Amino acid sequence: MANKAHVPDVSNLTDDDLQEQLIAAEREAMEAKAEYELRNRITHNVLVTDPVLKAVHGGDETGFAEKRLLPLITENHTVAMVQGRLASKLASSTRALVIAEQANIVANQKNRELSKTMLALAEAMKAQSADDIEDPKLREQIRTVEKELKESRRRMKTLKGILSAMIVGSGINWAADESLTELVLDDEDD
Repeated sequence: MANKAHVPDVSNLTDDDLQEQLIAAEREAMEAKAEYELRNRITHNVLVTDPVLKAVHGGDETGFAEKRLLPLITENHTVAMVQGRLASKLASSTRALVIAEQANIVANQKNRELSKTMLALAEAMKAQSADDIEDPKLREQIRTVEKELKESRRRMKTLKGILSAMIVGSGINWAADESLTELVLDDEDD
């Protein structure tokens, strides 16, 4: 226990003496810290900054090691400039993306509102029939078109049935061909 630090006995001291010793110890610690930081800064300048300055501004007195630093310093500056430009572009792209996302949110909300309006209008149109039209000439034209549409659907249904029967009756492996399968199994409600 020879390396044991010397710790003074403070039990016999008054509060004022103890306070003075504490202040003195704090002052010594701050001076030691300042000396340590100053020594580290000087070391940094000697080991890092001084060779960089000699590499950039040294001229003929520049040593071999410092001369080898110059291309690396130039490359470091170039990379820093490129990184700065890329960071600027990234920030600009991020701003543009945020603006586009906000516009997209607004457009989606507008689409939802328009969809609701369209559905309401479609429901209102379903409720109307040819009988609701007051003009007799127009009402008769609509009834004629509805009859033609009904007849056209009936003919299409008949033709689909005939076509399906012909495919099935021909012996062709219609289940292996996707388009033939679709024709044979097609819903008649389409």
